[in-house]
Amino acid sequence: MKTTSLILFLLVCLSGLAQGRKDATVKDDVYSDPDLPKYTGWTQGYVVMQKNGDTIRGLLNTPLSSKFWLYDPAAIRMHRAGIKDKRYKADDVAFYEYQDSSGLWIRYIPYQPMGDGSKVFVRRYIDGRCKAYYLPKLNTVATALGGTVGALLAGPDTLFLIQKGTSSLWPVPRAGFRKDMMEFFQKCPEMVAMIKAETFTYETFERMVHYYNEHGCR
Repeated sequence: MKTTSLILFLLVCLSGLAQGRKDATVKDDVYSDPDLPKYTGWTQGYVVMQKNGDTIRGLLNTPLSSKFWLYDPAAIRMHRAGIKDKRYKADDVAFYEYQDSSGLWIRYIPYQPMGDGSKVFVRRYIDGRCKAYYLPKLNTVATALGGTVGALLAGPDTLFLIQKGTSSLWPVPRAGFRKDMMEFFQKCPEMVAMIKAETFTYETFERMVHYYNEHGCR
């Protein structure tokens, strides 16, 4: 009798473990999703939540895969198999990442523009001790047929930002570039001198970031 009870107990436990693995597959394996063809262009990635640090993986509708009229810099949409698509707001997210076609991990972090209570996502495109970000701008381009096509381009009105370590993001202004950047690098006399001498300007600020990452403060 005891042997029969033990066997039944083991069967119940094994059944529960199998069911747990099945449930995990339904939640996490987007490749088994029968609706996957509807999400052409969406990219494997993950979102890290601000409040509890939870990491949520799935297919992301990235800025470059979004239909331009649906592009929302304040949120990222995710699809997971068996779960309703969800929109994660920049106010609630620490950052999100996805891999581009070359295998490079692209990171977006939230940024709160001055004078606006809501946050938007900005893209990191230079990594290192000093990082550079930009807010993609939606530009409408006229076509030969008289219509328009939306494109996310780094145009003249693009917002660029830089960051040292985990400090706050600093906008890179076109007007007042020298003053603001000298303040940003105030603890690095060499950088201050080069910015003052206009070795680095707004048009070449990416070189400034790379130079700092390569040489630091001597």
